[in-house]
Amino acid sequence: MTDAARAAPTLRAEPGASQWRDVWRQFRSHKGALLGLAFLAFVTLFCLLGPWLWPVDPGDLDVRNKDLRPVYHWLWNRDAKVSWSHPLGSDQLGRDLLASLIAGGRVSLAVGWTAMLLSLVIGTLVGVLAGWFRPLDGLLMRFTDLVLAL
Repeated sequence: MTDAARAAPTLRAEPGASQWRDVWRQFRSHKGALLGLAFLAFVTLFCLLGPWLWPVDPGDLDVRNKDLRPVYHWLWNRDAKVSWSHPLGSDQLGRDLLASLIAGGRVSLAVGWTAMLLSLVIGTLVGVLAGWFRPLDGLLMRFTDLVLAL
């Protein structure tokens, strides 16, 4: 046996270890992936639970409290017009910016999650058809190229 054959690592799965457990172990070791997952979970929970935590209608006009600055402006500018009833401030019509942020986030997440699920289903379908019916492989690849170009 040569030294190269002895030096080659062998990939053996631990007894009882599944492929999903191995993927999760590798995912956990990547700090950027964990940070991205935590941020996605935070934004998703914030937008899903936001209307119950902050039940203000984003379209309500409050002309008396218009042009409020976010509360943190008070830290360096004691004369800033702030209000704890609008922690992120309000716009020129008095609409609450936190409520607008939650409402806009819900729409953006709905579009993003829908596009992701749709691409997952269509991509899986194209992959299964290409693998199952060999004559369709070239046609499906051209379809995939067309979708990627658009």
